Order: sequence, then C-alpha cells, then structure tokens
Amino acid sequence: LHNQQVTGTSVDNQLQLSKALQAAGLNMSSITPTLAGASRTMAVAEANADQLGRAMGVASEQFDIDLKNPQAVTTLLDKMVVAGRMGNAELENLPDIFARVGGRAREANMGMDDTLAIVETLSKSEPQADRLATLVDSTLRTFTNMKYMQDASKGTGVQFFNTDGSRRDPLVVLGELHQRYRTLHTDGERAQTTMKPFGQPGR
Repeated sequence: LHNQQVTGTSVDNQLQLSKALQAAGLNMSSITPTLAGASRTMAVAEANADQLGRAMGVASEQFDIDLKNPQAVTTLLDKMVVAGRMGNAELENLPDIFARVGGRAREANMGMDDTLAIVETLSKSEPQADRLATLVDSTLRTFTNMKYMQDASKGTGVQFFNTDGSRRDPLVVLGELHQRYRTLHTDGERAQTTMKPFGQPGR
C-alpha cells in the first residue's frame, strides 16, 4: 500500500511484478525492497508489470545485476528507461532482446551499458523488435570472430581496428555501421548488408 500511495501503481500491478521477480529467482525478502524502485519505474515509464519484471530478470541473468541490491535495481531501471527514450527499443522489448543477445554480448566482453547502447543505436535503423534482435546478434558476432570482422569491413567499409592494430571503440564502430545501414532503403538491401558481412546464423 505504501508503494501505491507514493507511486500511484496499483496493488494488482505490484503483485504481478512480484510474481515476475519470483520467476526471476528472487525470494520475498529480496522482492520487498526491490518493489519500491520498480514501482516508480512503472509509474514513470508506464511499463507493464510482467514485462518490467522479465526485463529485470533477464538483465540479472545475462549481465550479473544483483537484484537483491535496491541501488543496483534503481540504476538498472534508470538505464533501461533512458535507453528506451533514446531509441526505438522500448522497455517492453528488452527482455526478448536481452535473452537473444546477452550471451553474445558477454562473448564480446560487453556489459549492460554497452549492450543497451548497441540496441538503441541499431533500433534507430530497425525499430521492429524481432528483426532488431537479429540485427544486434549479427552485429555482436563481428566482435567475437576475426573472419566476421574482415567480412564486415569488406562489406561496409567500416574498420574495426586502428592503423596501429589496436581495437577501435565498439560503439564508434557501431555508430558508423548504423550510418551505413541508414543509407539502405529496402528490406532486401538491409538483408543483404546484414547477412553477408555479419554472417548467417549458425554459420
């Protein structure tokens, strides 16, 4: 009732969020302090309770976010809300996207911040959630395999390494890839540019 009074979120929504957090592995003693920050996010972002809970659970699993820490939860939710406002991948889309790309992001040695930045950068070119997840996964693959990097450079003209052989900032590279992707006008062109440089799934 306190959270309802402070944030305006209904008891039903808080119960739904609580169930989603339980499904993410939290017990009630951990859920109680977490609900305050999550309730504020529901009120500010008008997020669905189940989707918000799943987003938190997937982020915890993929990026080692400690949901038992209220400050960590608040920081996580703030980042998700800000990222959603900066691009086209809304908070409700993040659970499915994280589930698909989180493992690849870890392989590429990218954390939550970099992954959110990649998702939102590419969402400006591909707002449809399913295709965005495929695009992010394909893009991240280039940072874990030398052949994919070489193919991507050849196909797009974007360089992954500096002239001295050091790695360029991944977000700078992705910004340039984003600019290249924006010049394409049809789904066929986008598919060709995505699949040829970045590799077929399972390739």
